[in-house]
Amino acid sequence: MVLSEFDPKLLNFLYELTKFDNYKSSIEIAKAITLENSRKVTSKTISNWFKYLHTPYSYRGYRIEEKFSYFPAIFLNKLGLRNIIVFYENASQILEKIFPMRHYVGWLYDFYSNQEILSIEYTVPNENLSDFLAVLNKLKKKGFCSNYRFYISSPSFAMYSPFHKVIDKSGIFHWDKNDPQEIE
Repeated sequence: MVLSEFDPKLLNFLYELTKFDNYKSSIEIAKAITLENSRKVTSKTISNWFKYLHTPYSYRGYRIEEKFSYFPAIFLNKLGLRNIIVFYENASQILEKIFPMRHYVGWLYDFYSNQEILSIEYTVPNENLSDFLAVLNKLKKKGFCSNYRFYISSPSFAMYSPFHKVIDKSGIFHWDKNDPQEIE
């Protein structure tokens, strides 16, 4: 069997891998997973799929070390947390370090006001949101900034149905095949 990046069985296999909470050998994976239509996969097939996924990949002049990239996604809203992005005007540099729950700090240029703006993204528990906004008002009153704007952001990426159900063999994504109940 010749594999392609968008082979439905391979995509189904990758989806099943996302359900594990630790590393497993090919033999353990073969015992634990069942693909759609109650198909079992041998440990040899799994080893071959991993070998295929770990080969270099080139596309339109870009070279990627391996076809397979995996990273965990943490949804802060499921943990009772929110990301808040605050844009400070005429900001003191003290604001860059004042809160421990920041995870992005950057200076941006606002061409409307012709000035630099400090952008900081914070992670705040839902129950402390009003307290956090009160602190922002105090910072403005104490002169750490002349003004600020804030936005509460949503998760930064969308979840889709398992790829083997929404991507065809040519790699074309079919959004209409998403199943909202399955995503949740």
